[in-house]
Formats: sequence, C-alpha cells, structure tokens
Amino acid sequence: MIRAIAIIGVAALAVGVIIYSFFDCLRSDPRDIRGIRRGPWIAVILLLPVIGGILWLALGRPRYAPASSQSARAKGPDDDPNFLRQLDEKRRSEQADAELEEWERRRRAGGAAQDAPDDSGTSGGSGDSATETTDSPGTGGSSSTTPHDSHDQPDDLPGDEHPDDPR
Repeated sequence: MIRAIAIIGVAALAVGVIIYSFFDCLRSDPRDIRGIRRGPWIAVILLLPVIGGILWLALGRPRYAPASSQSARAKGPDDDPNFLRQLDEKRRSEQADAELEEWERRRRAGGAAQDAPDDSGTSGGSGDSATETTDSPGTGGSSSTTPHDSHDQPDDLPGDEHPDDPR
C-alpha cells in the first residue's frame, strides 16, 4: 500500500514537472530562451518526459524574474508619481497661502496710505486698489495673479524698476 502511494506521488510529480515546463516554455519570450529555440525545447520536454522538463528548468529557462515580482518591488518615494503629485500640490498650496498672507499684510499696512489719494482724486492708487480688491491671490487655485502686482510706490514715479528686486 505504501509502495503504491509512493509510485503515485512520484508519477504526479513527474507529470507536474512536464506540464509546468511545457507551459513555461510556451509563455517565455522567444528572445530570452537560452540554448536552442522554442520548438526544439518543446520537443525535448515532450519526448524526454522528466529529463526534458528538468533540462528546460536548468538550461533553457530565461534568467529574468517574472513580471509580477518586478511590479511588487518597493518603490522609493521619488519613483512614486502619486507621492510626487502630492508634494507638488502641497508646495503650491503653501505658496498660495504665503502669497495670500503677504497680500493681506501689504493690504493692511498700505491700506490707509492708499485710501487717502483715492478720496482726494489724485492719481496714484485708484487703479491699484480696484485691482487689489478683485484679485486676491490663492483663492482661484491659480498662481497667475501674484501679491506683488501692487507696489508701495505709485506707478507714475520714475525709477520704479529695480534690477536687484526679486519680484
């Protein structure tokens, strides 16, 4: 009885090796198969049942890892597009918040000085204050308007542009 179970087990193992080797040979990329071409390998696997399968596994099988193990490889944070997208969104959000705070600070600091020329009707701040009330940076999600559109000096003064100004 034990002898029959052992024979059945060995036969099942032999059939398993043959079937696995056959389908592994069929699904392998022909350019990656070592030794001989795919057709002769299939003939060797089928004509030399156990020995052909073992030869395929030892000598003919490609050496690269299967595609499933390559995708399961851990990625570094700089290789993950989702992580990079989250970093970019966080950076843009922080930049928009900083621009909004700067705009609000300038608005509070220069609000009284800019309102006086508007009331008297002199040129200088009327165009800037209308722009400042309608264009608040950071609220539209776009950074096309910046908080440094309004200057502390009126636009009509000479020498308004400074080459060292980081704005």
